[in-house]
Formats: sequence, structure tokens, C-alpha cells
Amino acid sequence: RDCILPDVRNVQQCPGPDKISEECNEDPCPSLTEWSDWSECSLTCGGGTRSKRRECVYPRNSVKNDCLERLEISESCNQQVCPAFTEWTDWTECTKTCGGGVRKKVRECVLPKSVGGCLGDSEYEEACNEQSCPVWTDWTEWTECTKSCDGGTQRRERKCVLPNEKSALFCPGPDNEERKCNLNRCPTWTSWTEWTPCTKTCNSGMKTKLRECIIPKYGNQSLCEGESLRNEVCNTEECPSWTEWTDWTPCTKTCGGGSRTKVRECVLPKSGTSETLCVGEKEATEECNLDTCPDWTDWTEWTPCTETCGGGNKKRTRECITQRNGDSSCEGEREEVA
Repeated sequence: RDCILPDVRNVQQCPGPDKISEECNEDPCPSLTEWSDWSECSLTCGGGTRSKRRECVYPRNSVKNDCLERLEISESCNQQVCPAFTEWTDWTECTKTCGGGVRKKVRECVLPKSVGGCLGDSEYEEACNEQSCPVWTDWTEWTECTKSCDGGTQRRERKCVLPNEKSALFCPGPDNEERKCNLNRCPTWTSWTEWTPCTKTCNSGMKTKLRECIIPKYGNQSLCEGESLRNEVCNTEECPSWTEWTDWTPCTKTCGGGSRTKVRECVLPKSGTSETLCVGEKEATEECNLDTCPDWTDWTEWTPCTETCGGGNKKRTRECITQRNGDSSCEGEREEVA
């Protein structure tokens, strides 16, 4: 309180205190609890919020009194970009052209770093081509083989039965097949041999050539068609002939073994077409005068000189040796003087 003084000098102050205090609001103040943990983010990606709370605790006997503080706070969370699927691909080809197949389409999950997968399926399947398929008839029997040996061919066929005339489908696979048959070897001729030598060199001889029929062990056992031997006339030209032998020529030596000769000529036919000459030799030679010829012995030693000086002479001799019935004369001197 204030003391109001009169406008008079020497007046005392107002008695008593000018301020009185007393206790009030003695009840305990309200208190704040600790903050709770952050709540889960409202979104896993793309920007959500989270919050945490605390409470204002009042004493049991107190009058309600706000704590005068924020009891809840929030903040942004999971700001990263969310994963997302690409567009679906086109449908794959159906696994079957008829009779019920499956086709599918796929999409991919595009992931940012450190983010889980996309929600939803990445692959989708559906049934397709459920119409009935065309079917093949049974194969026909194989045709007769085109050859009885050495490898022929035979065929068989089948037809495609369509479920309806407007069907654009056709049976898979060929409508005919071909295979080899009768692969066993046929009997065959060997090559002709060379012609044999003509039986005559002239005046018509005969020459021959042969071939053999080789029959396989299995399969066609029939014989080869044709001939296995063929003959042909040969050397039909007239033969040439020899003239008579001439007389023997004189012996080339009178003794000691010489030789003498006689000859003949081959006379060709008038047609002049013969390619052969006469058979045999046109000249014959034989030995003659085989007796040993007389021959000198070696010279003897020289005799002593008839004079020791003034001119003398000396001599040596040899003998002529002959066969009993041969010529007794040797050519040359029997004695030599010097």
C-alpha cells in the first residue's frame, strides 16, 4: 500500500508495513514425462511423417494446470523415392498353337538404393490357343522298293485332318516320308580282262577276254546278265616266209677255231599289210677249223760266240710243234744267227 502524506511539514510516515506477503498455490506443479519413441513412419517411402509424445502429470490433490509445454512433436521421414514397376511387356508367344497353351507378360521393379521390393506380382500368366488341334491320320504302308538290290527307295504318306474348314492351323511335321531299302549288293561283273595273245601271229588266230560274275553272300542270288567270255579273230593277214639258206661262207681261219655263216631272207606277203616278220633268225653262224695250229717253241739260249774278238757269230734255234694230223709248217725261221 502507499502512504499518502498531507502537505504539512514534520508529519510522520504512516504506521505499519506498506507490503504484506503470504504463501499461495502451495500445491506441487505439474511435470512432463520423458518423450516417447518415434512412432512408425506413415509411409515406407515417398515422404511420410512420424511423431512422439509426452504427458503433463498433475499432483493428486492439485487443481488442473497446463504444463505450458508442447506435448507432441512430428517430423518428416522416409523421403527416398519409392520403388516402382515398369510397364508390362507384350504377351509372349503362346506355348502351343492349339490345344491349350500358356502365355505370359512380365514387368520389372525399378529400385532406388536401400529400398525394398515393389508391391505386386512381376509376372502374369493366362491360358491361350485353347481351340482343338488338327491331327494326322495314320501312316500308309510303305510302297514297294524301287530296286531289288543296290539300294532303292520307298515312301509312305499321311493326311492332316483339320477341326474345321476355316482353321488356319496345319499339322506339324511332313506329310510323307522316304527311306532307303534293299541295300544288299546286286550280282556284278568284274571288268573284262585284257585280250589274251593271239593264237597265231598271222593267217587268222583267235584271242579271248573274260569277266566273272560276283554274287553277294546275302540278298539277290541271281546270276549276272550277259556273257562271261568273248572271242575275236585276230592276225588275219598272210604270214611272211623264209627263203632257203645260202651255202656256208669260207671259214675265217684255217686252224685254231674260226667261224662261217649262212643267211636267208624273209619274204613278206604281196598284200604288204603284215606287221610281223618271219619267226626265227635270218643268219646262222657256226665254228669251223677247230684243229690247233702249228706253233713254235720258245727260242733256246744263244750259243757261245765263235770268236773272242775280231768278229764271230752266235745262234739260237726253236722247234715247230704240230698236231698229228695237222699242218706241219710254222711260219717263220727255225734258226736265228747273230
